[in-house]
Amino acid sequence: MLAYRDLLETLAGRNRSGAEYTLDRIRALLAALDHPEQSFASWLIAGTNGKGSVAAMLESIARSSGERSGLTISPHLNRLTERIVIDGREVGADELAWAFERIEAARAPLGIEASFFECLTAMTFALFAQRGVTRAAVEIGLGGRLDANNVVPADGSAVVSIGLDHTEILGPTLAAIATEKAHVARADRPLVVGRLAPEALAAVRQVAATIGARVVALDDHLRLTPTPRIQHPAGVVVLEPTLAGAHQLDNAGIAALLALETGYAPDAVVQGIRQVRWRGRLQRLDHGGRSFLLDGAHNVAAAHALGAALRAQRVEAYLLVTATSGPRDAALFVAALAEEAGWPLAVRTCEPHGHRLQTAVQVANRLREVAPAAVEIEPFATVESALTAPGPAPLTLVAGSLYLVGEALSALAGEARDPIYPGR
Repeated sequence: MLAYRDLLETLAGRNRSGAEYTLDRIRALLAALDHPEQSFASWLIAGTNGKGSVAAMLESIARSSGERSGLTISPHLNRLTERIVIDGREVGADELAWAFERIEAARAPLGIEASFFECLTAMTFALFAQRGVTRAAVEIGLGGRLDANNVVPADGSAVVSIGLDHTEILGPTLAAIATEKAHVARADRPLVVGRLAPEALAAVRQVAATIGARVVALDDHLRLTPTPRIQHPAGVVVLEPTLAGAHQLDNAGIAALLALETGYAPDAVVQGIRQVRWRGRLQRLDHGGRSFLLDGAHNVAAAHALGAALRAQRVEAYLLVTATSGPRDAALFVAALAEEAGWPLAVRTCEPHGHRLQTAVQVANRLREVAPAAVEIEPFATVESALTAPGPAPLTLVAGSLYLVGEALSALAGEARDPIYPGR
């Protein structure tokens, strides 16, 4: 069987070959595998922010209902195996190798090309089928319409949020991005929609009408007083998410609505939302006598939500450790955070091991253009040095990149980490 490091290197090579924004290749690959994606019931979750949290809550609901549950997310924080979860546990390296060899045996004779993400999607569904998963929460990787995960039948879908992210691929406006993401809808099935800007909601409704999906709006069912709850014909679900932050109430409401719409009992929904755990989302850690708060926020909308959470927790002074990937503007991210929670006393930039990351110096130079003069901004050579150097605040916030959060979990909590990062 292929060694784990060799598997990572092979998949990294597939990543360099590039993805084609079409579903033809993944459909051909799954057909060669006798359609494992059709062997389990599924929810399909799209959105700019929050889709991972919603997917994790749904998986927990399915498990609380006695289902053999599956979850697939992207990207991972430290290990590729995190992306495939069965019955609440990430799969093992040997299972991943088995799935890859099965995919290769089906792909190679037919000459089917497959990118990293297409291979991983097929591997996920093959493992779900092999392990007898009965219900899976499937998080869209990017967009919706042409994402490889959008091949599952899905008896319910969700569009959690819409923001300006990945505009170079999905389009420059909220309406364009919403149109791409709304294609997770299925005919005669519920499409649960979070609280969206008017133009985004109009675009989602238009796509849903064309497909024949039934839109279920969070605003029509969420009640915040006297206790946060979902009011639905199938029952009332009191929302008590274990995940911190006011934005998690919306995520919990979306998960609850989608579960109720697809036949799950209110008691199981409540229990599943109470029990969910999700690393790197307002996660507190103590290390070396200091307090850290880790969050995967990496765009402007998420920065506002993170800042609001800091304000709600009465955080008055903090040090920020940050990194930036892709074309994102670090200045917009930190300014949005500061708008809600005030400017950090100091900012340390760094460059974790990952994909398309800007250098620590680039990020620091950009932040100096917008930050008040009193904010000390310094680039660091490594994530660990940025985390451990003495600082002026009692709390260190780690945010701006999921790659950064993963490496911080490894440095602060001793999490096992893959030797290479194979791709998105």
